[in-house]
Amino acid sequence: NQTLAKVMEQDTDLDIAVLKVNKVTNNFARFGEIGVGEDIMALGFPANDMLGDEIKATKGNVSSLSGLKGNKDFLQFTAPIQPGSSGGPLLNAGGYVIGINTANLVGEDLQNINFAIKGTSASSFLGKHSIDFEYGDYEEPVNSADLVEIAEKYTVRVLCYQ
Repeated sequence: NQTLAKVMEQDTDLDIAVLKVNKVTNNFARFGEIGVGEDIMALGFPANDMLGDEIKATKGNVSSLSGLKGNKDFLQFTAPIQPGSSGGPLLNAGGYVIGINTANLVGEDLQNINFAIKGTSASSFLGKHSIDFEYGDYEEPVNSADLVEIAEKYTVRVLCYQ
């Protein structure tokens, strides 16, 4: 089940783009807040050829509110991600998007160092291009299985062709 998409806006520094598809839906992500040490869940489609087509979820926590070399557009988290996880949502315990998975650092002395574009940086990008979005907050955490179910409604695998 494939749908063609057109790149409408992009930011190469953030490695983020807005894609337009000919589909109407009421399912969309809402942005939320996060702090260092808080629980998160990373979702995506890593190693699809080997691991299958369904969405994958890993849990961890936020370890820093800055990325590589102190970059404030990114945050660092401990939930393992793999190639193919990029572009997937990073959720807080209430199911709100606090980041967009981007990359991990690998090396002999490195473990669980993963990065996401901060939700605030992503929402700023959307606002700059007059694209509507919503912020929200939660009072009670959502259980892990329900977090995945919520995110599956608006998370899709994107394949790029040239």
